[in-house]
Amino acid sequence: MASASSIYEYYIHFGLVDRVIWQSTWYMQYTDAEHKNYVGVDAMKAAIHDCALDYAIMDDYYAPEMNGVLEPLLSQAGYHIGFKESQLLSFGAPIGIRVWIPPKAGECSGRRSL
Repeated sequence: MASASSIYEYYIHFGLVDRVIWQSTWYMQYTDAEHKNYVGVDAMKAAIHDCALDYAIMDDYYAPEMNGVLEPLLSQAGYHIGFKESQLLSFGAPIGIRVWIPPKAGECSGRRSL
């Protein structure tokens, strides 16, 4: 999961495994194990709670308004930050980038509370 995921995939090579990455923090579709469909922010929340994301890349540039909504849920579900970095934009403003890694299989502690 990441906005501008193609940029991150280019610079952070995740390998050739089949990853679940979506292109925008503004829209997502997700179907859970019970075949219930979710759209938008509810889809993001459901996928996080189900630990369905291989990685979640959150940054302070593309959609910073989603960080306060999604990062606490990532932490509660058992994801952990595997990489973080602060970079300066060309005009000097700092942005943070955080790569969240899911818990090991069977250790997802997400609770569905949409």
